[in-house]
Amino acid sequence: MKKKIDLHFYGTGNAFSIRPNTSFGFETRYKNLKNVFIFEVPMSTTKQIIDEGYLFDNDSINSIVICISHLHEDHSGGLSTLLAWLKYAKKIPLEDKVTVICPNIDDMETYLDLTLHLPNKQNPVITDQYCCINSAIANVKVEIQAEDVVHCEGMNSIGFDVTVSDLTKYNQQFRFYYTGDCIEIPPHIVSQFNKRYIDILISEISEFPIDSRNVHCSYEFFKKNFSPEDIRDRIIFVHYNFDYKKVLNIN
Repeated sequence: MKKKIDLHFYGTGNAFSIRPNTSFGFETRYKNLKNVFIFEVPMSTTKQIIDEGYLFDNDSINSIVICISHLHEDHSGGLSTLLAWLKYAKKIPLEDKVTVICPNIDDMETYLDLTLHLPNKQNPVITDQYCCINSAIANVKVEIQAEDVVHCEGMNSIGFDVTVSDLTKYNQQFRFYYTGDCIEIPPHIVSQFNKRYIDILISEISEFPIDSRNVHCSYEFFKKNFSPEDIRDRIIFVHYNFDYKKVLNIN
Protein backbone atom coordinates (compact mmCIF):
# COMPACT_ATOMS: atom_id res chain seq x y z
CA MET A 1 0.00 0.00 0.00
CA LYS A 2 2.90 2.38 0.64
CA LYS A 3 3.47 2.51 -3.11
CA LYS A 4 -0.11 3.66 -3.76
CA ILE A 5 0.37 7.21 -2.44
CA ASP A 6 3.15 9.70 -2.89
CA LEU A 7 3.12 12.50 -0.32
CA HIS A 8 4.19 15.64 -2.15
CA PHE A 9 5.32 18.63 -0.05
CA TYR A 10 4.92 22.19 -1.30
CA GLY A 11 6.53 23.64 1.81
CA THR A 12 7.59 22.89 5.39
CA GLY A 13 8.11 26.36 6.85
CA ASN A 14 6.28 28.20 9.60
CA ALA A 15 4.71 31.65 9.44
CA PHE A 16 8.07 33.43 9.73
CA SER A 17 10.14 31.14 7.54
CA ILE A 18 11.84 32.32 4.34
CA ARG A 19 10.89 28.94 2.83
CA PRO A 20 7.32 28.20 1.69
CA ASN A 21 4.83 27.53 4.49
CA THR A 22 3.72 23.98 5.29
CA SER A 23 1.51 22.37 2.65
CA PHE A 24 1.35 18.88 1.15
CA GLY A 25 -0.92 16.59 -0.81
CA PHE A 26 -1.40 13.27 -2.56
CA GLU A 27 -3.68 11.66 -5.11
CA THR A 28 -5.39 8.40 -5.90
CA ARG A 29 -5.58 7.66 -9.60
CA TYR A 30 -7.42 5.28 -11.90
CA LYS A 31 -6.61 5.62 -15.58
CA ASN A 32 -7.36 9.32 -16.30
CA LEU A 33 -9.60 9.87 -13.27
CA LYS A 34 -8.32 10.85 -9.85
CA ASN A 35 -9.04 12.19 -6.38
CA VAL A 36 -6.81 14.94 -4.98
CA PHE A 37 -6.14 15.58 -1.28
CA ILE A 38 -4.44 18.76 -0.05
CA PHE A 39 -3.44 19.62 3.52
CA GLU A 40 -3.09 23.33 4.38
CA VAL A 41 -3.18 26.10 1.78
CA PRO A 42 -0.90 29.04 2.68
CA MET A 43 -0.32 31.87 0.20
CA SER A 44 2.55 30.06 -1.53
CA THR A 45 0.67 26.88 -2.43
CA THR A 46 -1.29 27.83 -5.58
CA LYS A 47 1.78 29.15 -7.38
CA GLN A 48 3.71 25.99 -6.53
CA ILE A 49 0.84 23.80 -7.74
CA ILE A 50 0.78 25.73 -11.02
CA ASP A 51 4.58 25.69 -11.42
CA GLU A 52 5.04 22.03 -10.54
CA GLY A 53 1.91 20.67 -12.22
CA TYR A 54 1.84 17.67 -9.93
CA LEU A 55 -1.69 17.28 -8.57
CA PHE A 56 -3.58 19.06 -11.32
CA ASP A 57 -2.34 17.80 -14.67
CA ASN A 58 -4.49 16.80 -17.63
CA ASP A 59 -6.37 14.05 -15.80
CA SER A 60 -10.05 14.39 -15.01
CA ILE A 61 -10.79 15.32 -11.40
CA ASN A 62 -13.30 13.14 -9.59
CA SER A 63 -13.01 14.99 -6.26
CA ILE A 64 -10.79 17.40 -4.34
CA VAL A 65 -10.57 17.32 -0.54
CA ILE A 66 -8.85 20.28 1.14
CA CYS A 67 -7.95 19.91 4.82
CA ILE A 68 -7.38 23.11 6.80
CA SER A 69 -6.27 22.65 10.41
CA HIS A 70 -7.07 26.24 11.48
CA LEU A 71 -7.48 29.73 10.08
CA HIS A 72 -4.06 31.23 10.77
CA GLU A 73 -2.81 32.75 7.52
CA ASP A 74 0.17 30.39 7.12
CA HIS A 75 -2.33 27.52 6.95
CA SER A 76 -5.32 28.99 5.12
CA GLY A 77 -4.27 32.32 3.60
CA GLY A 78 -4.13 30.94 0.06
CA LEU A 79 -7.39 28.98 0.12
CA SER A 80 -9.51 31.53 -1.74
CA THR A 81 -6.78 31.91 -4.38
CA LEU A 82 -6.63 28.16 -4.89
CA LEU A 83 -10.42 27.87 -5.13
CA ALA A 84 -10.60 30.76 -7.61
CA TRP A 85 -7.89 29.12 -9.74
CA LEU A 86 -9.73 25.79 -9.68
CA LYS A 87 -13.01 27.44 -10.67
CA TYR A 88 -11.88 29.94 -13.30
CA ALA A 89 -8.65 28.50 -14.69
CA LYS A 90 -9.30 24.75 -14.37
CA LYS A 91 -13.09 25.00 -14.87
CA ILE A 92 -13.77 22.74 -11.90
CA PRO A 93 -17.25 23.21 -10.36
CA LEU A 94 -16.49 23.80 -6.69
CA GLU A 95 -19.97 22.87 -5.50
CA ASP A 96 -19.73 19.41 -7.12
CA LYS A 97 -16.06 18.50 -6.83
CA VAL A 98 -14.52 20.23 -3.80
CA THR A 99 -14.88 19.56 -0.07
CA VAL A 100 -13.16 21.68 2.58
CA ILE A 101 -12.65 20.15 6.03
CA CYS A 102 -12.07 22.77 8.73
CA PRO A 103 -12.62 23.31 12.48
CA ASN A 104 -15.62 25.62 12.19
CA ILE A 105 -18.13 25.77 9.33
CA ASP A 106 -19.45 29.26 10.16
CA ASP A 107 -15.94 30.75 10.32
CA MET A 108 -15.00 29.17 6.99
CA GLU A 109 -18.17 30.38 5.31
CA THR A 110 -17.47 33.92 6.54
CA TYR A 111 -13.84 33.68 5.39
CA LEU A 112 -14.84 32.58 1.88
CA ASP A 113 -17.59 35.20 1.68
CA LEU A 114 -15.03 37.91 2.43
CA THR A 115 -12.21 36.61 0.22
CA LEU A 116 -13.88 34.68 -2.63
CA HIS A 117 -17.41 36.12 -2.69
CA LEU A 118 -19.19 33.46 -4.74
CA PRO A 119 -22.93 32.81 -4.80
CA ASN A 120 -23.80 30.24 -2.11
CA LYS A 121 -24.64 27.53 -4.60
CA GLN A 122 -21.17 27.80 -6.13
CA ASN A 123 -19.19 27.43 -2.91
CA PRO A 124 -17.41 24.16 -2.09
CA VAL A 125 -18.92 21.77 0.40
CA ILE A 126 -17.71 22.74 3.87
CA THR A 127 -17.65 20.20 6.67
CA ASP A 128 -16.27 20.18 10.20
CA GLN A 129 -14.10 17.96 12.34
CA TYR A 130 -16.83 15.45 13.09
CA CYS A 131 -17.14 14.14 9.54
CA CYS A 132 -15.35 11.34 7.77
CA ILE A 133 -14.67 11.52 4.04
CA ASN A 134 -14.82 8.30 2.05
CA SER A 135 -13.61 8.42 -1.54
CA ALA A 136 -13.21 5.25 -3.56
CA ILE A 137 -11.62 4.89 -7.00
CA ALA A 138 -10.22 1.69 -8.42
CA ASN A 139 -10.51 -0.28 -5.17
CA VAL A 140 -8.74 2.40 -3.12
CA LYS A 141 -10.60 4.10 -0.26
CA VAL A 142 -9.36 7.21 1.54
CA GLU A 143 -10.83 7.97 4.95
CA ILE A 144 -10.06 11.26 6.68
CA GLN A 145 -11.10 11.63 10.31
CA ALA A 146 -10.53 15.05 11.84
CA GLU A 147 -10.32 15.62 15.59
CA ASP A 148 -9.88 18.55 17.94
CA VAL A 149 -6.40 19.45 19.16
CA VAL A 150 -5.29 22.28 21.43
CA HIS A 151 -3.30 25.04 19.70
CA CYS A 152 -3.69 28.42 21.41
CA GLU A 153 -6.30 30.40 23.31
CA GLY A 154 -9.18 31.45 21.08
CA MET A 155 -8.06 29.36 18.09
CA ASN A 156 -9.54 25.95 17.36
CA SER A 157 -7.35 23.52 15.44
CA ILE A 158 -7.72 19.96 14.22
CA GLY A 159 -5.46 17.04 13.41
CA PHE A 160 -6.14 14.63 10.56
CA ASP A 161 -6.06 10.84 10.82
CA VAL A 162 -5.81 9.50 7.25
CA THR A 163 -6.18 5.88 6.17
CA VAL A 164 -5.68 4.73 2.58
CA SER A 165 -7.12 1.24 2.10
CA ASP A 166 -6.62 -1.21 -0.73
CA LEU A 167 -10.01 -2.88 -1.20
CA THR A 168 -8.69 -5.71 -3.36
CA LYS A 169 -7.94 -9.17 -2.04
CA TYR A 170 -4.65 -7.89 -0.61
CA ASN A 171 -6.54 -5.65 1.85
CA GLN A 172 -3.53 -3.49 2.72
CA GLN A 173 -3.60 -0.14 4.50
CA PHE A 174 -1.37 2.90 4.84
CA ARG A 175 -2.16 5.26 7.68
CA PHE A 176 -0.68 8.63 8.57
CA TYR A 177 -1.54 11.35 11.06
CA TYR A 178 -1.02 15.07 10.47
CA THR A 179 -0.99 17.11 13.67
CA GLY A 180 -1.76 20.61 12.39
CA ASP A 181 -0.59 23.15 14.98
CA CYS A 182 -0.93 21.84 18.53
CA ILE A 183 0.55 22.07 21.99
CA GLU A 184 0.94 18.30 22.11
CA ILE A 185 -0.10 15.29 20.06
CA PRO A 186 -3.15 13.47 21.50
CA PRO A 187 -2.08 10.54 23.76
CA HIS A 188 -4.06 7.94 21.80
CA ILE A 189 -2.26 8.99 18.59
CA VAL A 190 1.12 8.72 20.32
CA SER A 191 0.17 5.25 21.54
CA GLN A 192 -1.07 4.04 18.16
CA PHE A 193 2.01 5.40 16.43
CA ASN A 194 4.37 3.67 18.88
CA LYS A 195 2.43 0.42 18.40
CA ARG A 196 2.83 0.92 14.61
CA TYR A 197 -0.87 1.17 13.88
CA ILE A 198 0.05 4.52 12.33
CA ASP A 199 2.79 4.29 9.70
CA ILE A 200 3.89 7.91 9.41
CA LEU A 201 3.51 10.96 11.64
CA ILE A 202 3.61 14.40 10.00
CA SER A 203 4.07 16.87 12.82
CA GLU A 204 4.71 20.52 13.43
CA ILE A 205 7.63 21.30 15.75
CA SER A 206 8.60 24.36 17.75
CA GLU A 207 11.99 25.96 17.13
CA PHE A 208 12.57 26.12 20.87
CA PRO A 209 13.66 23.26 23.19
CA ILE A 210 10.65 24.03 25.38
CA ASP A 211 7.92 26.23 23.91
CA SER A 212 7.31 28.73 26.72
CA ARG A 213 4.45 30.25 24.70
CA ASN A 214 2.61 26.92 25.02
CA VAL A 215 1.27 26.92 21.44
CA HIS A 216 3.48 24.37 19.61
CA CYS A 217 5.04 20.94 20.19
CA SER A 218 8.58 21.27 21.52
CA TYR A 219 11.28 18.81 20.54
CA GLU A 220 11.46 17.77 24.20
CA PHE A 221 7.98 16.31 23.69
CA PHE A 222 9.29 14.10 20.86
CA LYS A 223 12.37 13.00 22.79
CA LYS A 224 10.11 12.02 25.69
CA ASN A 225 7.47 10.15 23.70
CA PHE A 226 9.25 8.59 20.69
CA SER A 227 12.34 6.52 20.07
CA PRO A 228 15.31 8.09 18.22
CA GLU A 229 14.82 5.51 15.44
CA ASP A 230 11.18 6.49 14.91
CA ILE A 231 12.05 10.20 15.04
CA ARG A 232 14.57 9.57 12.29
CA ASP A 233 12.62 7.14 10.13
CA ARG A 234 8.87 7.61 10.68
CA ILE A 235 8.26 11.25 11.63
CA ILE A 236 8.20 14.06 9.07
CA PHE A 237 8.66 17.43 10.75
CA VAL A 238 7.08 20.57 9.33
CA HIS A 239 6.36 24.17 10.43
CA TYR A 240 9.91 25.14 11.36
CA ASN A 241 12.63 27.63 10.46
CA PHE A 242 15.83 25.87 11.37
CA ASP A 243 17.22 22.43 10.52
CA TYR A 244 15.27 20.17 12.86
CA LYS A 245 17.74 17.32 12.35
CA LYS A 246 20.47 19.43 13.96
CA VAL A 247 18.13 20.48 16.76
CA LEU A 248 17.25 16.86 17.52
CA ASN A 249 20.80 15.57 16.91
CA ILE A 250 19.64 13.24 14.12
CA ASN A 251 22.33 11.95 11.79
